[in-house]
Amino acid sequence: SKAFVMVQIIDISKAGEKIARQITKLSNTQNKIENKDFAALDPEQERIRTELLFSHIIYLYKSGDIITDSEHQISFDEAIVALACCDELSYATLAKRNVGALSEDTSKAPYKALINPSTNSFKIINSVKIIRRIEQILQDKKDRLTGKERLVCIHGNRFIEYCYLQRMIPKFDFLTDIIDNKVSNDEIESSVDEEINKICNVLNNLYADSYPANIFKNTSKCRDIYTEITK
Repeated sequence: SKAFVMVQIIDISKAGEKIARQITKLSNTQNKIENKDFAALDPEQERIRTELLFSHIIYLYKSGDIITDSEHQISFDEAIVALACCDELSYATLAKRNVGALSEDTSKAPYKALINPSTNSFKIINSVKIIRRIEQILQDKKDRLTGKERLVCIHGNRFIEYCYLQRMIPKFDFLTDIIDNKVSNDEIESSVDEEINKICNVLNNLYADSYPANIFKNTSKCRDIYTEITK
């Protein structure tokens, strides 16, 4: 008996980048292709990887890469979420609602707004490490809190991280130095406690009947909350 292998050949030499990307997605029915596979083709990703090496950080931006040393490694997934929380509230909300949409199309925003020639490696390091710490704090708190406070810890994580980073970016120079030695864990934890209390008060006033899981996926509602807690 003979085995036959069917091979599909598509000439994309005259196709644009967007069309070629769509053909690849639609043609692949056996292997899962994630958005990061296309992001990995972006030269900016390799540029970021090279820059991070100067800070002794290994950047894992290809599918299959797994963090084994969090002290010296940062993943693409962490980086793009952290950059979203440093940028617009709509991007931070999108990171909660549909994180894959941040890198869905590497030719335009939000990806291009977050990953571009001006994307700074120090900003990535600082924001990722702060978000990691906040995630640890929220994980611990949700196991000890109940009611709305617990739901805010679970569903409001990206919003809380956005709020904290918006305060920190003007306070320290995120673009020229690693600020780990300037930001104590106690300061972050006390800030998160304060943020949770403020958010819960606003939720009780504005959205008492709404479920937090839906609120923190809605940019308009998050903007209303942010306006109230920053008055």
